[in-house]
Amino acid sequence: MKTACITTFGLLLSSLLSAQAAFAADTDELVKIFIGHCVLNAGRIDKTEAAATALEYEELSEEMAMALAPQDPNVEFKGWIVRDELSSPYALGISWSERDDEEISNCVVSSTNVDTEATLSALHVLIQFDEPRFDHEEAGQRYRIWGTDHITANSFITLIDANKLGIPGGTFSFSAPTEQ
Repeated sequence: MKTACITTFGLLLSSLLSAQAAFAADTDELVKIFIGHCVLNAGRIDKTEAAATALEYEELSEEMAMALAPQDPNVEFKGWIVRDELSSPYALGISWSERDDEEISNCVVSSTNVDTEATLSALHVLIQFDEPRFDHEEAGQRYRIWGTDHITANSFITLIDANKLGIPGGTFSFSAPTEQ
């Protein structure tokens, strides 16, 4: 398995989801979605996939999957668009990658209709983490990574947004060693 960029925030995904969203997603809802699908299943994204199947989430179109998936096209990726009456649509994706000869499970939630800073603040209350280990901006996109070893060893949260470009929302991911 090749090493993969953990997540990518696609401007295409942002525009595709924005066109479909009728109202702003509630920050609390996105926090629940991210924690429930990603953080509580640390290293067990097979459980996230099982939930998506059981709940009959719609698979992402090829274009949306390309925008949300890791950069490496050889990385196994699955994704869904989740729609309900309570929130705007959001994308959910899972992938497996390799880092330092260890398989990593990645779970990502992306929404264009959420205030990323408010969501990050709400997450910080529930998942205590320090200052970002990495905070870099390039071409209007901001990439941040926080260690979450207190949840599971060698795990981390990533947030990618393009707020500086006036593009709302962002992509939150949780990565952890895959449990066998």
